[in-house]
Amino acid sequence: MGFLAVGLPARGSFANAVHFAEGFLPDDYAASHTGEMVALMSARLRKAVTEVRQPNFDDAKESDLREWKLGTLKDIYKILVLCLGQPPESFQWRYENKDGKVTPLKKHTPQSFRRKFLEADLNRYVSFVNYPGQPMHAHLEWAWERNMAAPTNLDAVNISMPEMVDMTVKSILADQPVWFAANSGE
Repeated sequence: MGFLAVGLPARGSFANAVHFAEGFLPDDYAASHTGEMVALMSARLRKAVTEVRQPNFDDAKESDLREWKLGTLKDIYKILVLCLGQPPESFQWRYENKDGKVTPLKKHTPQSFRRKFLEADLNRYVSFVNYPGQPMHAHLEWAWERNMAAPTNLDAVNISMPEMVDMTVKSILADQPVWFAANSGE
């Protein structure tokens, strides 16, 4: 399952990207087979949609709706923690810089890491996909992957693999980060 950094909330979710990339959580069976986890979350969210469409929600106070929403989100968080583990409150990280020197090991929280290393305005980036069954260079939009709070559909420009490789190489050579996701069967 891909994860888009665009639309990250102010806290929490970025931790997963950091510690998976750096190996803070072991890559276990659940992390490699997310289909069951996604099914559990989808079932819980479908239940939430059914609940909110009930007549008793029509006249609910805003505070009651917020409490109900928080309960739903806690259930989703619980599923994620049971399947993937508890995100770290903090972690230590170092890297090799352009000059080949290894930086000192520093302690970060997910948000301090995000502020220090993710300077780009992610809304200025465009997603590209290689979706062979769709027209090349077309704008594609789909609603079947809803892993963000924002209600927008996912969208991307469909390009060929040689174009994808060329852009990836150019981005890396320009010291620009490259986000990658793959649909790799369960």
